Amino acid sequence: QISTKSSTVLMSKPTVLFLVPTLNFGGTEKGAFLYARALKAAEIWRPLVISLGPSGPMQPILNENGIENWALNSRFRFETGRAVFFKEGLKMLRKLRPIHADAWIGSSFHCNLAVGLLGPLAGAKQRIWWQKSADSTIPVGRIEKWARRGITHYAANGQASALHLHERINSKSEFGIAKMLNVLDNKDLIDFEAQGRLKSSEFRILLLANFYPEKLHSLLLQAIALLLVQAPECTIRVDVFGNEPGRQVHIMNRAKALAFDLGLSGRVFFHTTNAHKQDALSRAHVGVLPTLSEGYSNALMEYMAAGLPVLASNILANRDVLGSDYASAFFENTADSLAKALLEIINNQPLRKEMGRVNRNRILRLHRFDPACRWPFSNQEIQTFNLQENSERP
Repeated sequence: QISTKSSTVLMSKPTVLFLVPTLNFGGTEKGAFLYARALKAAEIWRPLVISLGPSGPMQPILNENGIENWALNSRFRFETGRAVFFKEGLKMLRKLRPIHADAWIGSSFHCNLAVGLLGPLAGAKQRIWWQKSADSTIPVGRIEKWARRGITHYAANGQASALHLHERINSKSEFGIAKMLNVLDNKDLIDFEAQGRLKSSEFRILLLANFYPEKLHSLLLQAIALLLVQAPECTIRVDVFGNEPGRQVHIMNRAKALAFDLGLSGRVFFHTTNAHKQDALSRAHVGVLPTLSEGYSNALMEYMAAGLPVLASNILANRDVLGSDYASAFFENTADSLAKALLEIINNQPLRKEMGRVNRNRILRLHRFDPACRWPFSNQEIQTFNLQENSERP
């Protein structure tokens, strides 16, 4: 499909190719969409969004915004076996090489791997490793080393401005860590201290995680069941927010069935829209993220901006977001480990408050809210933002 359309891609504007895992509404896909739309509106680059995996509900939105997109339906994952991995890689290379993209940008671990291994063979001038990511099921260090051989730049985690991305793509410097300024796009979270935290008679646990296999919803439910055995006097409520599940509806249904089997009915509430997410953030006592793999998690950013203490799986990507201030913030992916972490956070109110304060200060120090960075950019906004970036920020 790509090769038949490749002649339409070869235009006067340089092309930037965003590789995303799927065309669903995940955090990495959202970031790629925002960047692509901003670059297109600013008339800087010709953006393409290409999914390694299947198509999804984001495709019509990309089409509405005039952003070319394709789904490769590839199984480019090292876990599928070495033979399948290299076979799929060659197939992808045959499809992507005719595009002649000037820059390739990966937006998840396996996408970054494709950028590093296939980008040089396809003649991409700049290959940007965007977002740190870790997966406990694969030899991360070795694969990351392979991929970085073909990477020219490392972009900052989170969402940076289109201008910064443009400068990074055009940079002639040697490979190095290039920290681009991050942008939080939820003003309600930035103004959270003014709103104040709402009191609740229950201890409320919040999980923001789409219904994908790598998100361990069942682990949290099992940990809650263990916790109630150890501390039966606890009054606990769990709110789980995930996307409209679509193909992954069986994951949500399995989680609901497990909650029932564990005797958690009336304690666990599943939400497939974000209509009540802001209220849940304001009432929660702790944000939790059990996961096998992650990019730069939007959920962790939202927890932290809301001043919540956070408990997360002990993987590289989560440590990158949360920092190293609290070893107790990380748990191994076992129900017992998470139950112990939850019990500690429940019994130690001063620790909760301190972790929440440190988390919020960290996220506001590394990220910022700027209305001028709304999407899409206009040329005037790009020029204004350029002037702002050259001045000292508070």
